[in-house]
Amino acid sequence: VSYLKRLFSDMDSHRSGMITLEDFKQHLQSKDMRELFRSIDLDVSEADGVFRILDWNSDGSISQDEFLSGCLRLRGTAKALDVLVLMRETDRMFRVCLAEIRALQDLLLLA
Repeated sequence: VSYLKRLFSDMDSHRSGMITLEDFKQHLQSKDMRELFRSIDLDVSEADGVFRILDWNSDGSISQDEFLSGCLRLRGTAKALDVLVLMRETDRMFRVCLAEIRALQDLLLLA
């Protein structure tokens, strides 16, 4: 975990506690980043997809907590990546459905 914290800190050049896709991509050729991708059985060419998976709340940046928990979940076989993609997509669909339900409730209250 301390290795991941150090890697995150290296990418967080603005010291904001968040990293963007640009920050993430700027470090792809570093030894530590290549090692991270190797440890989760992925190629650095999949960086965009990995970033989107780690960006759990889809705000365009990754917090240290998102980075740590996501990287720890991605360890293991490619099946772990598939499950994480499904979890993220399910969460996204839930948020869309919830927004639609709230919009319908508002319409019903106005009627």
